Amino acid sequence: SDSFEQVESIYTVSNSNVARLKKKRSTDYYSIHIGNMAFVTPESANTYGLGASWIWDNRDYLGEFELSLMTFGPQRSMGYYNMGINLMVPLEDNDQSFFVGGGLGLGTFLFSKYDANSCTDFSEDTSEENDSCYTTESEGTVILGANVGYLVGRTSDFVLRFQVNAKLGLVEIKGSLPMSAGGQLVVGFE
Repeated sequence: SDSFEQVESIYTVSNSNVARLKKKRSTDYYSIHIGNMAFVTPESANTYGLGASWIWDNRDYLGEFELSLMTFGPQRSMGYYNMGINLMVPLEDNDQSFFVGGGLGLGTFLFSKYDANSCTDFSEDTSEENDSCYTTESEGTVILGANVGYLVGRTSDFVLRFQVNAKLGLVEIKGSLPMSAGGQLVVGFE
């Protein structure tokens, strides 16, 4: 009789539930990358850097547009910047998951060389500690990349990604194909 209250349909959802459901289906966010790359060729060098990206996660894969800069490391021999696209495939359909991926980019390698004849600060200090005694050359290449890692928080407003990268330049620089490996911590936010 009239003792039962009218119940909303299971198909009726609140606005907050709609937002959560959309986030479970797909989302996009911005991220900041912190990492290092150890180059094997064309010169052995360890670099550190930052990057930024826009990521679209449709729950089957993640597409990423990335800009990154690896600055000169302690050897002062190499730096690198890259603009690329990456595709990553999560291995599970969960909020946390391992993933594999790869990508393609355009990169420029910067080579710094000590040259006592190029010192520009007009001091008598021509030692390797004097930053003005270095010249920089650059060469560009197409870069093929691969990565594996772990995603945390795919359905939240804050996403963490831990990854290991390998990159291979497809154009010779200084007589060899550039190769590197490194790691990154990626922090994503809406």
